Amino acid sequence: DWITLREQQLAELDAQRTAAQQQQAQLEQQQAQLEQLQQAFERVVWRHRLLRSTFRAEGDTVRQVAHEHVSLPIERIEAEDHGGLAAAAREARQPFDLEHGPLVRLRLIEEASTRERILLLVLHHILADERSLGFLWKEVAQTYEGRLADTAPAVQYDDYVHWLEQAGPRRRDEDLAFWRHRLDPLPDELQLPFEQPARAGSSHGRLIERTLRPSVQAGIRALATAAGATPFMVFAFAFRLLLHRYTEGQRVAFATPVSTRAHPATAEMIGYFLNPLVIATSVDEEQRVGEGVDHFCAELKALLAHASLPFDVLAAGLSPHRHADRHPVFQVMFVYQEAGAAPVLGDASLEPITLDLGASKFDLTLFVTEDHGALRTGVEFRADRFDEAWM
Repeated sequence: DWITLREQQLAELDAQRTAAQQQQAQLEQQQAQLEQLQQAFERVVWRHRLLRSTFRAEGDTVRQVAHEHVSLPIERIEAEDHGGLAAAAREARQPFDLEHGPLVRLRLIEEASTRERILLLVLHHILADERSLGFLWKEVAQTYEGRLADTAPAVQYDDYVHWLEQAGPRRRDEDLAFWRHRLDPLPDELQLPFEQPARAGSSHGRLIERTLRPSVQAGIRALATAAGATPFMVFAFAFRLLLHRYTEGQRVAFATPVSTRAHPATAEMIGYFLNPLVIATSVDEEQRVGEGVDHFCAELKALLAHASLPFDVLAAGLSPHRHADRHPVFQVMFVYQEAGAAPVLGDASLEPITLDLGASKFDLTLFVTEDHGALRTGVEFRADRFDEAWM
């Protein structure tokens, strides 16, 4: 069982390091039994070949190597008073070794006097998307409580990738032709008026979070309902308007991750099922807001019909000019997501907390999160390019 990647992809994954890692930190409300929790994680990792895999270079490809067993000891780390979050962020920033692994790690950070404990799960991004983390925690909770069948899923992520590679080239050629037409000429490289010259090779970042007022949330939902759209579409349109304003009408692009879980077998499969959808639509300043939303939604639906084309195939087909410190097609990202339910491990409950890892994969990323009735926003940005005052 294996997955092949281009050598360039492996180099990019290694270079991204912290930005290519998926992490979740949980504040323990009641303490879990660590030995039982470790056994549960190891059992779930055994069920999924991808989670117990490493990746090695063979010629111009990189192959998946699935191991029979992966040990996942929960390393305990003592932090200074009120230093738990900083200690968790330091642990989350530690890079993975793709060739030697493991690509999953668990840490328990405990503050010296308060005894407050943070459970940290970190995976390399190649293993899982945000939705997969929810499925992973669900299986861990079921195993912790002895409720999960002791068998591995019949169909797994490498089966999905193999099926994808065997799919006929005709659809892929059609999708590539569509995107070449849509992105010709390539969008301008984003230059915001408050942007500073960047330092080469730097990806130091910051994360700022806010909760939207209920009145703003209600207005977004009302506009979406009136336009027959979703809140995601309205927020994406608002982000496009913001970029249009700050770039004085330049043709710029941003991307948003979309799910490629089209087949029923992938509905609850653990793996990486996200593909960046490049949005480079125009803005007509003569249109009213409602008309603008309608036009944007129609454009977005056309793009979504061709969203399954792997981005590395698209990038190779476009042959954009590359800079070492910037993405070749888009420099900003918009992410709309739903917060999952907090894991419950027997009598122990966990509360998700956000870590600022001090890294930014793109120049700027806007996050909008539906969190059980509330809407939270977050801006992750490259600190060498932008001053916090503008965020």
